[in-house]
Amino acid sequence: MKALALFLFVATLAVATAACAPTPGSLSEAGASAPGALPAEVVCDDALCLERTVSLLDLQDRPIDENVLKLFSVAADPVRNLVYVSGIMSQSIAILDGETEEWVGVVDSGVAVRALKYLYVDPEANDLYVLEASGATLRRIDLATGAIEGPVAVGGFIEGHQAFVDSERGRLLVVTKDNGVQAFGGATFGLLYQEKSLGERTGAMAYDPTRDLVYMLDTQSTGAQRQLHLVDPATGKVTAEIAYAAPPNERAAWLSFDSTTGRLFIATPRTVIVLRSDGSQLSTFRLPSSQTVEDVLFDPTSGKIVAMSLERPESGEVAGVGGVMTVFDPANGRQVTSVSFGRKPHQMTLNTATGKIYIPNGDASVVWSVDTSKFTGATPLRLGDSVEQVAFAGNGQSVFLSSRLGGSYLVEYRPGDGTFETFESGTWPIPVQTTAEGDRLLVLNAWDSTLSVYDAGDGHALLGNIALGLPDGSTDRLPAMAIDSSRSLAYVAYPEFGRVVVVDFRSLRVLSTITLAGFKTGDTGGGPGQIQLAVDEAANHVFVLWSQSQKLEVYDGNAGYAKLAEMGKTSLNWKLVPQDGELLFFDAAAARLFVGPIEIDAATLKPTGRTLGAGLRVFAVDTESGEYWASATTNNSGVVSYSVAVVDRQTLATLHSEPLPGTHGLVPVFALDVAHHRLYVGHQVEAELDIFSVGAAR
Repeated sequence: MKALALFLFVATLAVATAACAPTPGSLSEAGASAPGALPAEVVCDDALCLERTVSLLDLQDRPIDENVLKLFSVAADPVRNLVYVSGIMSQSIAILDGETEEWVGVVDSGVAVRALKYLYVDPEANDLYVLEASGATLRRIDLATGAIEGPVAVGGFIEGHQAFVDSERGRLLVVTKDNGVQAFGGATFGLLYQEKSLGERTGAMAYDPTRDLVYMLDTQSTGAQRQLHLVDPATGKVTAEIAYAAPPNERAAWLSFDSTTGRLFIATPRTVIVLRSDGSQLSTFRLPSSQTVEDVLFDPTSGKIVAMSLERPESGEVAGVGGVMTVFDPANGRQVTSVSFGRKPHQMTLNTATGKIYIPNGDASVVWSVDTSKFTGATPLRLGDSVEQVAFAGNGQSVFLSSRLGGSYLVEYRPGDGTFETFESGTWPIPVQTTAEGDRLLVLNAWDSTLSVYDAGDGHALLGNIALGLPDGSTDRLPAMAIDSSRSLAYVAYPEFGRVVVVDFRSLRVLSTITLAGFKTGDTGGGPGQIQLAVDEAANHVFVLWSQSQKLEVYDGNAGYAKLAEMGKTSLNWKLVPQDGELLFFDAAAARLFVGPIEIDAATLKPTGRTLGAGLRVFAVDTESGEYWASATTNNSGVVSYSVAVVDRQTLATLHSEPLPGTHGLVPVFALDVAHHRLYVGHQVEAELDIFSVGAAR
C-alpha cells in the first residue's frame, strides 16, 4: 500500500518527572525541523526521566485518536449509515461513515482485556451489542449516550457470528454449544429466555420478517438429509422443521434469506443450496475446490451469491493467505466475477444502506470495502497502527520503528531534530535490527520470506532484497533474527517451517539453511518468541532457544552449522523463566548467556548457578558502566504491569527497578542508546514510543 508512505504521525509531549525539562512540540512532516526536537542531553537527577512520548496514532486526515488494532468484527447500521469495527487488541470500537467511508469516531466497548469481540447493531433501538467470545459475556451499548449495560454471562462455547438481532423486540438471540438459544435484552439488560432443546446442533440464523420467524441452521449433521429449524424469536421454541438434501460429508455453515423472493441459501464449504421457503430445492452449485471458503452471503443489491475464500498455495506447506471474493449467479450457479484482496480475511458484513460489503483484515489493519453494484475491486480503509520493534543506528541519530499489525510499514524517526519518514519494505516487517556498527538496517518481511537490507545512514537507501528460499510465511508464529556483525551474517528463524536461514547481508545471498530436527512446523498457534536466537561471534556459534519445548541448542558455524550441543528441559529451572517476551540474551564480552534470569556459561553450556532477580529478562548491556538492563512483567490479581531494572553486571544484584508509566496491553519492546543515555520503549497496542533519559540515581 503505497499510501502508507504518506502517513503522518505526531509526537505529543508526555508527562515527565520534575527533574526533566523536555521541550514541548510535535513532529512535523518528513524533512522539516520540529520545535519539539529532543535536546542532545537532558539533565536527569533520577534513574529515568520520561522526555516525551511519540505517538503513531495521528495519521494524515484521520480524525479519531484512539487505536483500533487487529481488526476482527464489523456491524452495519443501515438506518444511520454507520459501520462499527472492533479489534482484538483494542478496547475502542471505530465508527465509519458509510457514505463518505471516513472514520468519524470511536465508542467504548467496555471490554478492557484483549478479546474476540463480535458486534451486532440494532438500528431501531440504536444499540450495539458486544459479544465477547473469550469470556462468553455480552454487553449492550446505547449509541446515543455511550452508556454500557452488562456484562451478562452467555456461557457455552461461542464460535463465529452465531447471533441475530431481533429489532422487533429489541433483543439479541445468541446460540452457544452448551446453552442452546438464548435471548438477551429488556429494560434491565439480561437473559430473557433460554431454549436448550436444540443444543449444539444449531448455528447460523436468518430472519423472515413476513412470517416473523427465524431460520436456524443445523450445523452438526453431515448426512444426505438435513434439518432447518423454524424458531419463534419471541420464545425460542421450534415451531416447524424443513427437510432438505445436501451432499454427504459436507457440514452446513452459512445461511442467508432473500425476503423479496422467499429464497433460502445454505452453504457448505463446497456447495451452495438454493431452497424455496417450504424447503423444496431450486438449485445447487459447487464452490471452487481450490480455495478454503471462509464466509458466504446473499447480496440483495446485486441479487448474487458472494463467497469469500482463501487461496491455497501449491506447496501445501502453509495455510491459505490470499483473500478472494467470488460472485455467483444463484439462478444458474455460474461465476460472474471475482475480486482478489488482502491476506487472511474471515468474515463479510453487508451494509444495505449502500450495498457495500465490509471485510475486516486484522493482519493488514484495513477494512476492505467492496461495492456490490460493480464488484470491480476492493478498497482498503486504513485503521490502526502498532509499534512492535525499535532499533537505532549506531550513532543514535535515527530510531527505526516497525508497524506490523498496524499495516506493513516502517518509520525512521530522528530524535535530534524531530523529523521522520515512513517507508515500506514488504509484508509484515518483523523482526527489524541494525548492525553493531549501525550502518545497516535489516528488515525481515515475515510474510514474504525476504530480507531487506538498507543503508542505515541518511535516506535509508535500499541496498537489496534477499529471497530466503522458503515459502511465503502465513501464520502468527513470528520469526526471529540475530546478527553476526563481524561476518555480515543474519540468522533468520521461522517457527512455521522449523528452519534457520543464514544470510550474508553484504553480498545479499543465502549461505545455508539449518533444519531444526523435531521442531513442530505448520500453524500450531501464533505469537512471538517460539524460536529465539543469539550469536556468539567470537566462537562462531548460534544459540537457538525452543521456548515452548524448553530446549536450547548450539550450532557451530565453523562446521557447516552442525549441532554442537543441547540443553534439555531438565537442565534449567524453567519455573524461573518468564512465559513471554525476549528470553535469550548473550553478553559477548563476558561469554555469558541468559535464558530469562538464568546465567549460563556459553563455552560449557552449563548454568553458572547465578540468577538475576525473579522474572527479569536482559535486553541490553552497558559495558562502560558495567550494568545490564532488564525488564519484568508483574501480574497482581489480573492487573498486568511492566517494569525495567538495572542490574550489576558482576554481582547480578538489582541496582534499581521501577514500573513503566501507563497501562499497556502487551510486553513492551526496548532499545538502549548507551552513547546518548536514552532508553526507548515501544508499545505495540498503543502505537507509542516512550523516550527516557537515563540518569545517575540508580
